[in-house]
Amino acid sequence: MYMRLPWIVGNAGLYLVVGIILAAHVISVTTGLSVSSIATDKRVEAGGAYYIVSRTMGLAMGGTLGLALFTGLSFSISLYLIGFSESFLDFFGFPKTLDAIRLCGTISLVLLTIVTFISTSLAIRAQYLILALIVGSLASIFLGSPEVPAAPMLVPAPGAEPATVLFGIFFPAVTGFTAGVNMSGDLRDPRKSIPIGTVLSIATGLVVYLALAVFFAYRVNPELLRSDGAVLLKIAWSPSLVVGGIWGATISSALGSILGAPRILQALSLDHVTPRIFGVGHGPSQEPRYALILACIIGEVGILIGELDAIARVVSVFFIATYGFLNLSATFEMWASPDFRPDFRIPRIIPVIGVFTCAILMIWLDLVAMFGAVVLMAVLFVVLKRRELQLETGDAWLGVWSSVVRNGLERLATDSLHQRNWRPNILVFTHPEGSAREPLLEFGRDVIRHRGVATELQFPSASGEVAPPPEHDPIVAQQGFFRKILPPSSGAPAAKYPTMTAVCHHHGFAGLDPNTVMLDWHEHASRPADLAAFVEDVVGLDYNVVCLAFDRDRGFGRYQEIDLWRTARAGSLALQVALSRYLTSAEEWRRAKLRFLALTDDSTIVDTLHRGAVETLASARVDGRVKVVDNGAERRSHADRIAESSASVDLVVIGLPHDRITANDIVELDKLVSRLGAVLLVRASSQFSSGFGVTGASTLPREITEEVRLRADIALPALRVSEAPDIAELSRWFAREHLRVITAFRDRALRPGIEAREALVQALRDVVEEQYALLATTQAAGARRRERSFTRAPDAVLGRALDAVVSLGTEAGQRDLASAQAAVEELLTATAELARISPRRLVVARDRSDFRAVEGDRRTLRLYKAWS
Repeated sequence: MYMRLPWIVGNAGLYLVVGIILAAHVISVTTGLSVSSIATDKRVEAGGAYYIVSRTMGLAMGGTLGLALFTGLSFSISLYLIGFSESFLDFFGFPKTLDAIRLCGTISLVLLTIVTFISTSLAIRAQYLILALIVGSLASIFLGSPEVPAAPMLVPAPGAEPATVLFGIFFPAVTGFTAGVNMSGDLRDPRKSIPIGTVLSIATGLVVYLALAVFFAYRVNPELLRSDGAVLLKIAWSPSLVVGGIWGATISSALGSILGAPRILQALSLDHVTPRIFGVGHGPSQEPRYALILACIIGEVGILIGELDAIARVVSVFFIATYGFLNLSATFEMWASPDFRPDFRIPRIIPVIGVFTCAILMIWLDLVAMFGAVVLMAVLFVVLKRRELQLETGDAWLGVWSSVVRNGLERLATDSLHQRNWRPNILVFTHPEGSAREPLLEFGRDVIRHRGVATELQFPSASGEVAPPPEHDPIVAQQGFFRKILPPSSGAPAAKYPTMTAVCHHHGFAGLDPNTVMLDWHEHASRPADLAAFVEDVVGLDYNVVCLAFDRDRGFGRYQEIDLWRTARAGSLALQVALSRYLTSAEEWRRAKLRFLALTDDSTIVDTLHRGAVETLASARVDGRVKVVDNGAERRSHADRIAESSASVDLVVIGLPHDRITANDIVELDKLVSRLGAVLLVRASSQFSSGFGVTGASTLPREITEEVRLRADIALPALRVSEAPDIAELSRWFAREHLRVITAFRDRALRPGIEAREALVQALRDVVEEQYALLATTQAAGARRRERSFTRAPDAVLGRALDAVVSLGTEAGQRDLASAQAAVEELLTATAELARISPRRLVVARDRSDFRAVEGDRRTLRLYKAWS
């Protein structure tokens, strides 16, 4: 304020100085409000700013900040004492050489250290005298008789220092508001004193700095401001008061740093961040004398450097970083801490503004110093993080992660999931005594590594034993792998399948629902009926099913070859591509070569299958070789074909049937598995298409259903098909599929209503017949009775008929409407599915004889055929 503000005004002019003051106070105001808010929520104990940050962001980050703040405060001691020394030497007429400044500053530091050693309360009481000196000096300046300039100093002078330099030199002047925070452990009521003292000190400082800037710009010659370091002594009403104010301000600031820095180091030591010796306290108030000695040694180093402006810029970077972390702590508390209920409430945007302002000013102020500070603090953070320091009271990070997860789950639950964004969320069912448990978990780990989630759902053994705890299990301890122990199943082994189905029904929550079930094939294939039923249940819940058949003798071989098979009835290229992409990102499988094989009995679609597979792999950016196995001529067993081609492969991926899987399917697949090495059997959920985009990939029935065949009364015109076999076969398939879809719509939408109305007609017929039978019994009765019966008959018939009609309208009407609406939705879905699985184009090979001209061809057609 005394030593540098006149010089800054003389260089920058009033407008820029006001901007510098306001920018500096944006940081101090936001930080002061943030600290005040935190202080009214919890007791701020010894350590001040360090205590706040460490209790919010953890000891690693808080310790990093605390060490930086301790260093900054220690260097600020030298900053203030160098300023005091310059004024002291000027006042007594001593030459202001570097050695003289060092000597005077050292003596001053020793004296202040002795005072602090004797009594902290004495040092604090001295602040009242210093405050009186500062008030007197300000009055002397404003009441002085300066040489009024012809024009006010409003804009920067030619050749003035850049704004970054001016801001860096001025900023330490607004850091005094943290002195009370740093002394938090010595305050009687920190929750009350910190907010009041912080806000008042910031407001007072802002008013004084703005008033002095305006006074200097309008009332003092700019040349004197720039060139004369003792200008205030020349313009003041009483130079002695100004000298007293300068000395009081510098000594007061130095005392604040001498008192605050050791207490931060003491708090660091009490939290085991720094050596314990610095945490030792002396006397009733536990004075940190060892920490005081270290702070004064660092201050002496700064004095020996002797360069006021250089030290000011370094201190500025450390203080700005500190204030940024304080604002970040307040942001975290407001956003993530459920128990943050301060008495002093501020808008959430205030600490956010403080964080961004600190970051911007650090970059703008001194990019090199900022990078140096960031590197130094990053190294400190890594070192402290490795020490795994923990607070008994916890910190706000759990709340931060909870808020992040909650917001992420909301997005995941509301945003539509695309196939390209699919990530595995696997339920792995295991048994602690299962010999394939470890390979199953290792394979699951390789699939989810860094990108997915897996949960081991373990059944305890018959004796109640379970696998080692997750922290002692090298696989389950991996990031993204979790474990839950299921209740023991009673009775036969099949009794656990209802538990597994129930887990699949209820495990997970919105946004993070499991999408894949993984089993040990050998453990479950011995009960084919139970496994088939479980797979059907899981498919009904829209899970992917993955069963690993691990070869205990061969293991996964050399981890170098993977074959992925697809047939018309089984296999999903999309799911296989997704799994292979995740699997080959694991270190063990990184060098594996992929081979995609399509097995077809239809020789006419070989080229189409190959092209579709290549396009699918290219769009997924997966490297692999494609091979189509044409079984149209030999018509050999699919199992023989697969075993012949993949017997020596490290991992074979084959599909479970698309349609309903039976116990016989399980038995046949188990026979195939026994002829191969490690096998992965998969079935895709609705998120993944089942084929290569050709007709053979249809998940719809290939034949007309039996129910449609029995409807012989449906007279349809004969289907006219092309002479080309490829087109004819595709046309017949499309006609069958279309008929199946329309028939299903008819049965769902129309048949219930027709049957209900047929029942109504039958009910009306019964009413009429009953009435006629009743009238027939009255023929032998007397005339009066016959007349009465015939008179009542119409009303009786109409009443019962009306009841039947009303019953149909109230009961069956809404049911028929709901059934029709559901049928329309199913029709649209089935039509879209039929359009999706139908080929976009079909390449047909024609014989050259088909292009011969025949009688009746037009001239243009004859010319086309001739050139073709």
